Amino acid sequence: MSRKIIAVINDQTGTVHAALEGYQSSLPFSGMPSKYIEDAGAYGEIGEYFWIKLDYFGFEHVVSTENYSAVWEEVAE
Repeated sequence: MSRKIIAVINDQTGTVHAALEGYQSSLPFSGMPSKYIEDAGAYGEIGEYFWIKLDYFGFEHVVSTENYSAVWEEVAE
């Protein structure tokens, strides 16, 4: 089994910042639909944080798990 990120939540406001297209109706959606949301690499002293890359109206937008949380879905391979 693998996982994919389906949404990104702002930790300070608790709102959905972005959701993968097709998942907006599954979440209390207040953000933007995104064509892709993907893990863009770990960083930090022991790799405790990672970058999340997503589509922002046709532009690439990167957020950090220092301030945002990822919602994951298990995907059968």
